[in-house]
Amino acid sequence: MTKAKTTPVPSFEYREHTITVDTDRSWKFKIEGPMIMDGGDAWADSFEQAKSKIDAKAAAMRKQKAIKLALPCLDDTGKKVIATGVHAGNGYVLGVGDGDHLYPDIPWVQEALTKLLRLRKESSDLVSLLHPFRIKIKRTYGRMDPAQYDRIAAGFTEEHDRITKDAQRKAPKS
Repeated sequence: MTKAKTTPVPSFEYREHTITVDTDRSWKFKIEGPMIMDGGDAWADSFEQAKSKIDAKAAAMRKQKAIKLALPCLDDTGKKVIATGVHAGNGYVLGVGDGDHLYPDIPWVQEALTKLLRLRKESSDLVSLLHPFRIKIKRTYGRMDPAQYDRIAAGFTEEHDRITKDAQRKAPKS
């Protein structure tokens, strides 16, 4: 039996990217380089289409570098920040820290954020205060055996009475 000869797969360099003919993927052109992420953009039907994708990414990056922002905002904590741009790679707004949202830097929004943060703190404090006095609703797993009902109901009553007494003893002073 004779071994088949393997032919080297052609690859081309274009603008710091490598374009390779992928013989395992219906002869599509794979694009690898600093501006192309894995996924749909990494494949093209022709060499010309691959070059066009690289050119389009380069044009978008030039445009992104040319736009300089200085937008006053408030972050999730009410802190004043300046949005300076949008990251070309991951799409996050630059210059604003690690929060999830931005808000316009205007007085009523600042006041609302301050109130929201205070209410969240109060809510968290109340959750911590109430946590020791929680009584589970689910008393058994699966279908309850009728023979266990009296024991489970007695356990619930005992837990309820014990937690009620604890809560009465630890009632906050008004």
